[in-house]
Amino acid sequence: MFYGATPTVVNCLITENHNSAIGGGGVAAQQEGNPVFVNCTITNNTSDSYGGGIDIYDSDITLKNTIVWGNENPGDAAYEVDEISITDSGDPNTITLDHCDYANEEGDIFMGPVTPIVVETACINSDPLFREPASGNFLLRYGSPCLDTGLNASLPGGITTDLNGLPRIYDGDGSMTDEVDIGCFELEVGFVPLQYATIQAALDAVQDGSYVVVAEGTYTGAGNRDLDTKGTYVFLMSQGGPSACVIDCQDLGRGFYIHSGETNDTVIQGFTVRNGLAASNGGAVFCQNAGPLIRNCIVECSKVGAGNGGGIYCDSSGGVRFVNCIIRDNVVPAGDLVSGGGICIEDTSSAEMVNCLIVDNSAEGGNLGGGGVAVIATDITMTSCTVAGNYSGTLAFGGGGGILCRAGTVNFNNSIVWGNEQVNDFTQEINIRVTTFYPSSPNPEFDANASCLDISMNPTIVDRTFLSPDADCVSADPIYVDAANGDYRLQVTSPVRDEGINGFIPSDVTTDLDGNPRIANTTVDMGAYEYQ
Repeated sequence: MFYGATPTVVNCLITENHNSAIGGGGVAAQQEGNPVFVNCTITNNTSDSYGGGIDIYDSDITLKNTIVWGNENPGDAAYEVDEISITDSGDPNTITLDHCDYANEEGDIFMGPVTPIVVETACINSDPLFREPASGNFLLRYGSPCLDTGLNASLPGGITTDLNGLPRIYDGDGSMTDEVDIGCFELEVGFVPLQYATIQAALDAVQDGSYVVVAEGTYTGAGNRDLDTKGTYVFLMSQGGPSACVIDCQDLGRGFYIHSGETNDTVIQGFTVRNGLAASNGGAVFCQNAGPLIRNCIVECSKVGAGNGGGIYCDSSGGVRFVNCIIRDNVVPAGDLVSGGGICIEDTSSAEMVNCLIVDNSAEGGNLGGGGVAVIATDITMTSCTVAGNYSGTLAFGGGGGILCRAGTVNFNNSIVWGNEQVNDFTQEINIRVTTFYPSSPNPEFDANASCLDISMNPTIVDRTFLSPDADCVSADPIYVDAANGDYRLQVTSPVRDEGINGFIPSDVTTDLDGNPRIANTTVDMGAYEYQ
């Protein structure tokens, strides 16, 4: 509350406040209180009357390079103003909006009873695209309309950093001109190869909360393989998506080595990683003691000399997520204790895969298996995934052409495991076994919910003692479009269309693997692709 005061407020985040009285969930100014806000973000505040974000009464206000968005007044309908209310007792107030982003739809702004003087310059009225507003992360995403659209001259002298301590004026759109962002956070962006010659050089240069944006092309050589985020909270993304941005390891190393406590705040998005080779564990991607978010990526044509995870290996990687990823044509060779041709997740407290396609991978032989996926002493949730066309050559006590589960729990929701193969037709689809390697782990569980799996005959699944399919599961050919040529979308006659459960879909997932709406006909389909 500013009562008869004229402060200048710079680089401040005003959020999660509530006013149960009259006006101003985030900011209130009365009786000639004439505050100035520069590069502030006013969001997610609430008030029971007048402005959920800002309430001005008999005062002026100046906003420069400031965001007012996402506030709410859920109270008195007669004075239900979400963002800004400006009232007076006779003389008009003045509101100055200079290079701001504010919501201006019906119900957002109230001015009266005397119409105020509005001085507006170069403002926008677009969603600022906060990074994760539901979890209180109001950093800007790359592509935000607030990037580089503020006015440098509005910053008071001596202000050189943002709320996070990053440089306050920075080139965030690749124009090679340093311009301030709107809001309290400046988005630091490293462009490859425009600013940095290699991807690793950009990762080494940026700070927590930054983006690294990689242009279309194929990236090879030192600095573009064995990429290490080194514990930095960074968003690494391609400009053109995985079909246009390739990390080719040329059988000289992995694509990524993530091992320094990263969480889902570290995001890798939009790359194809191919031709990875590691002596052991994780031909293309190795995660250890880290749980990044890997989204919209393709991991293909990679292998290990020995060990687990021809494409991807995760060890002690609690919270690791794979969303909208394709894992295909990866190999673990024949050998002792090898598993997971496509991906192996081991000794991990929690992992998640959503809208993922795991196909045409192989575990060539040995005594474990899991041609597509190996889960060892791990709890994993697989939602809207398709596991097909994978092969296991295991002859001993392992197996599972599609999935191997040895200790731990697989929650298999809205997913398909169908059309995999094991040598001698033994456990073509799923192998669920107790292991002595993790004696403290409970018996394995494979909990299938609203999923498609062949439960009609042994030996498709072993050991059924630990299989728990619910009544919504389907045991029938899902009818892929053209599995022989790698098209695992559904035909119109597929029995798994509209047979999933919408409630299993994570709230941050709205599209299928093709980028189409995840629910096309009231009820979600099973598998990675939604029939359109």
